[in-house]
Amino acid sequence: MDSGKEGTWIFCYGSNHPEQISRRLEVPLEDVLANCRACTAKGYTRAFMGITSLWNNTSPSTIIKAESKDCKAFAYLMSAEEVAQMDKWEGIPLYYTREDIQLEDKQGEVFAGQVYLQVPQEEFVYPDEGYLQACSKTSMAHYYLPPAEETGSVDYYNAQFEIINGFNGKNEGEYMAKILYDEQTEKVIENTLSKALE
Repeated sequence: MDSGKEGTWIFCYGSNHPEQISRRLEVPLEDVLANCRACTAKGYTRAFMGITSLWNNTSPSTIIKAESKDCKAFAYLMSAEEVAQMDKWEGIPLYYTREDIQLEDKQGEVFAGQVYLQVPQEEFVYPDEGYLQACSKTSMAHYYLPPAEETGSVDYYNAQFEIINGFNGKNEGEYMAKILYDEQTEKVIENTLSKALE
């Protein structure tokens, strides 16, 4: 992928789906989507821990190492200015740190990126419904962002994933969601589906 933009690939796995990135960084959604790359953090899984007032004093997400798991999501190519803005949203260095990570795209190409990892905390409060809905949008972006080789078996509007306690690794249950996208994201999904049927 070559959009002509220079920057750092930031792996997004939690509430930072394309629509939220657009709002937080004040970048048009179409520009965000043009600089997203579906990819996987191999050997990691999404987990939840700590407390955030942004989501009703419940646990936000992080990723933790898990040899038998993979975290499928996407990376967004951020300029240095955008990274600085996102650092503030993520509460660096008090709540999150930004670390290097190896990512793999749908073609199997491994590339360097960075990821926000939560500073380890013992607290766990089952995540807020709105937060889990946001995480669902992020998770499903992996499938509708091109190329869409997995389109035939993917339901873009229903998501399901485990709620893992990031402190002790315990499975706290499963979450299922009916996802509601904004109009522009809907158009991207429709375009992806139509290309897959060609």
